[in-house]
Amino acid sequence: MLKVSVVMPIHNEEQYLPYSLASLLQCPIDELVVVLDRCTDRSEEIIKKTKFPYKVKIVQKDYQKWRCPTAEVFELGFQHSTGDLLYTMAADMYVDPAQFNPRLFDDADIIAFFYYNFDLHHYKVRQWYLNFLKKHLNIARLWKGRLAKQSGHMAFRRKVWEALHLRDVPSEYDDLQKRALQHGFRYKFVENVKNLHLRVGLRKDRQMLQGMSRAQRGVHPFMVLGHSLVQLKPYVWVSYWYERKYRLFEKRKWGKEGY
Repeated sequence: MLKVSVVMPIHNEEQYLPYSLASLLQCPIDELVVVLDRCTDRSEEIIKKTKFPYKVKIVQKDYQKWRCPTAEVFELGFQHSTGDLLYTMAADMYVDPAQFNPRLFDDADIIAFFYYNFDLHHYKVRQWYLNFLKKHLNIARLWKGRLAKQSGHMAFRRKVWEALHLRDVPSEYDDLQKRALQHGFRYKFVENVKNLHLRVGLRKDRQMLQGMSRAQRGVHPFMVLGHSLVQLKPYVWVSYWYERKYRLFEKRKWGKEGY
């Protein structure tokens, strides 16, 4: 039987942890690796007070060495995991237990999972608009080929991580999926799951990294501008333009609080 490990990085997520942990408690997993990334709120207390029916490993991280914080914190979590199947999970996700069915890997080595937006702050118009785009108007499918359907919510066999590892790049999941295909690993996108993203949209820092990633990959400016406008991500376009001109990712500096 394949062992399932979930890696969850946490940076001041006390608002969302009661929901994400409630969903995880219903899931058939074997190990949860929590990476506490410089938390100053009650996140650690919430984790320690929760009674889990499986093994939980808490990793403390009080430094920032990579320019991409998400890639670094997940890579650290994978290093402490022991499972055969490795799942990424954000602390603001409510997950469907169905995604942990090992049979999903019968024809895949790396999987990305669909999710809907569900805003806890009641911005329902924005939530409806973004969900409509995700489900019915994914323009990216016209030009991304085999990676047209994707998300940052993913899982893969341990051998994929051992062969490739995450790299310090602006968009770690795009990079990993692309390299996985180049190495002959099988990829698929699973849509029939009921995952919810409780923080609708992306924070400024994540938008900035997306823009830098598109600049480094040579995505056409019109495609980036359209994505930025339609998806309500203004900083994607701003960082894309500055990255093309000044190569900002290579110059990123980190303080105690990160970017």
